[in-house]
Amino acid sequence: MAKAQVAGRTETGRVRQANEDAFRIYHDSKDLPTQSRGSIFVVADGMGSYRGAAMAASIAVDQVANYYQVPRIEFQANRTLEQFLFRANEVVADMRKSQKDYYGMGTTVCAVLTDPSFRQAFVYYAGDSPVYLFRQGKLLEATHAQVDESGALTNHVGLGKGFSLEKVKVVIQPGDQCLLCSDGLSGALEQEFIKETLESCQDASACLDVLVDKALETSRDNITAILLSIEDSP
Repeated sequence: MAKAQVAGRTETGRVRQANEDAFRIYHDSKDLPTQSRGSIFVVADGMGSYRGAAMAASIAVDQVANYYQVPRIEFQANRTLEQFLFRANEVVADMRKSQKDYYGMGTTVCAVLTDPSFRQAFVYYAGDSPVYLFRQGKLLEATHAQVDESGALTNHVGLGKGFSLEKVKVVIQPGDQCLLCSDGLSGALEQEFIKETLESCQDASACLDVLVDKALETSRDNITAILLSIEDSP
């Protein structure tokens, strides 16, 4: 059985006045059945007015917690998680339609669901918040940015009926590292720097600090990231 080092961090950044990103780590919890249902890691990057953007991001990451509350007879792992990500879309879409202050609100989302033994994972995403997999010296992107030629998002939580959720299955290997982040980090760092940092990583928290601190030097956006480092149990 494998285990994971996990670290997460969010920063407002040097330009923005408020943080419109959000993240949650549902792992190794005493209050949630992560030992039987697996772990979930999720990052969201809000859009629209500050109030609406921050609210949308929070709704997306908090809806995921409901995955652990579903009665056993109704629980279907990845389908259950999908259900609550679609529910987040519905909640945000209703708010942006019905409340003037929330006009234009929405959020990207990227999430990783692992089985309890960290042998398999599903990556879910909508928008342009990437998920990277570092394996055996190679940095692979498990997602692709859903944007048009002008860079505008073509898919996001809050889109309403047009919303879709992409899913990628990953067989996990010991030594793998998985980085979820907002584009405040990915847009500020060269992929070669990310690769070199992960390649030399011994501690997930220290490694994540290197990435976030470097992004803070040039990023004009909020910066949020979660890093998973998979290793064999002794």
